[in-house]
Amino acid sequence: MNTGAAYGHWLLVAVNSILLLAFAFSFFRPHTRRDWRTFGAFGAFVVALFVEMYGFPLTIYLFSGWLIRRYPQIDWFSHDSSHLLQTLTGWRGDAHTGPLHLASNLLILGGMILLIIVAAFILNLAISLTGVAEAMTAWVTSFGLTAMQLLFVLIVFYLLLGMFMDVLSMMVATIPITFPIVTHLGVDPVWYGIFIVLMCELGMITPPVGMNLFVVHGIRPDKGGIHDAIVGALPYVVIMIAFTILLMFVPGIATWLPGKM
Repeated sequence: MNTGAAYGHWLLVAVNSILLLAFAFSFFRPHTRRDWRTFGAFGAFVVALFVEMYGFPLTIYLFSGWLIRRYPQIDWFSHDSSHLLQTLTGWRGDAHTGPLHLASNLLILGGMILLIIVAAFILNLAISLTGVAEAMTAWVTSFGLTAMQLLFVLIVFYLLLGMFMDVLSMMVATIPITFPIVTHLGVDPVWYGIFIVLMCELGMITPPVGMNLFVVHGIRPDKGGIHDAIVGALPYVVIMIAFTILLMFVPGIATWLPGKM
């Protein structure tokens, strides 16, 4: 396991807590005593969160006396303290490949997906209630763009957006707005779904946030720089853009089979 110090970073606790609380205060701006109590409770949660992340885990703190007597060989400020359950259950081997760690990763991933779905639902509801989609559709169509011209604009838009956002964030943030616009111009919904998938996959190989670039860089045997992975991905970027343009001129490639179902 990693024996380097993983906790005790109190400067990070202070800096992160101050920044987040200052950001929250700029929006919340408490005035009444009830506002201040609410903000104080939120502030306590934020501080406790960063103490747990960077300072010292509360669970280990509460059981520190017993843990030190029971496991004197473990430095509880090291990364070992992140795997308390493995230590208590006596699991041997790398904690990162153990069942407890894998189960926690699955729970975290499931929670993230559920949170994204809920956020997407709330965003769609907010957009429909506020009339943002209708206003955006009217604004874009006022430029007199054809469907083909708009799709070229969207290729550039998603290419740039993929450099700074992950796939799920792009889909949640943009589809509720772009979908009504393109369907208003006569784009087939099934075809646009395939277009979005291609654009999101394109975003996964565009730096600096391209996830697949980091995956390739992590598994390469020579452990070279990530610049090589970026350069190696450029031909695939060109191929995906060319295939997208081909779909634009021959949409039947994407819609023929669904049309037969």
